[in-house]
Amino acid sequence: KSGVADAKVQNRNWGMFVFGVVALATVYHFLAGYVPQFQDATYEIVLGNLKSGGIMTVHPFLGTETEAAMPMRMRILGLSSLYSALITISQQSPYIIMCKMVPLIIWALSILIYWVFSKELFAENVEKRWIFISMVALVYVATSGGEGLVGYRLFYSGFSGETIRAAVLLPYTLYVSWQKRWCLAGIAILAEACLVWTTFGVGYCLLITISMFLVHWVLDR
Repeated sequence: KSGVADAKVQNRNWGMFVFGVVALATVYHFLAGYVPQFQDATYEIVLGNLKSGGIMTVHPFLGTETEAAMPMRMRILGLSSLYSALITISQQSPYIIMCKMVPLIIWALSILIYWVFSKELFAENVEKRWIFISMVALVYVATSGGEGLVGYRLFYSGFSGETIRAAVLLPYTLYVSWQKRWCLAGIAILAEACLVWTTFGVGYCLLITISMFLVHWVLDR
């Protein structure tokens, strides 16, 4: 029994060590400075908001008035509005807020969601939880060099709505749907509709929720 206990402690320490190293590398990447990749127009829209003092009234590339063309949900609840408010209140530069602080917060939220997953998957084994969460952090680092992959989006475009959806909303929706917390799944659906361009609000979170509902319906019978 003593040998088994020592092995578990060693595995836990190993998992914690790996996660700590990967976490430090991730934090260093954001705090040291990097060249972001602009996958969408969010950054330019924020700059336009700060310059004009309005919300999505200037086209990020053409400089023309586009307020009438922007959906109300994107103008009021969109990411650009939130970032513009944070930058104005904090008096920090757009780069500090959008390319350093926001990606770190998104990474931390994603890790927390997967940690909750690990508690459900390995309820009685803390060692496996740390291994699982270390693997998640390693996947982000390993995919940071592949354009379009979740790690690349997180490391070089962490402020975009697509990144928030891939790293936070999708695993969150899967978890709450797994737990049959449909009201929380509804919040994720609304959040995606406000953060990412979708087809009349229908996005991946809704598809996950419907799929999980059908899975539960079949399994219950």
